[in-house]
Amino acid sequence: VFGAAGRAAEVLDRCRPWINVEHVVLYNAPNHDEVRLRALMAEGQRVLSEIPGVREVTVGSVADQSARYRHCWLIRFAAPEVIESYKQHPTHVAFADHLFRPAAADRLTSDFRVADRVTGASTLPLSCAPVTEGVTS
Repeated sequence: VFGAAGRAAEVLDRCRPWINVEHVVLYNAPNHDEVRLRALMAEGQRVLSEIPGVREVTVGSVADQSARYRHCWLIRFAAPEVIESYKQHPTHVAFADHLFRPAAADRLTSDFRVADRVTGASTLPLSCAPVTEGVTS
């Protein structure tokens, strides 16, 4: 940090660790063939990656053919504060309402704070609350 020469400990004490959020969406799109599904994924990567606070948009398809869900989105947010602004962003709302949700009525969505090796698990706020049965997003 500019102007912090000789004050590393003081500066680090005032900094909060960088905590990304991984927005995970597991889904099935039973009425989409391969061409339509690839087009949906490509369009989502294109438009969702332009939303402020979105660091990366990754798509995937199941490696284990017996899995409950066939496809996924992994959308990395720069901070937990991005969750609400992302949900309300007009680009996300338009993509979700007009393209994604009609194709993927069967889905599971959750947001996870994530720490890499550099950030370290010790900085990760953990949720130790009891699991509520039957609650899905």
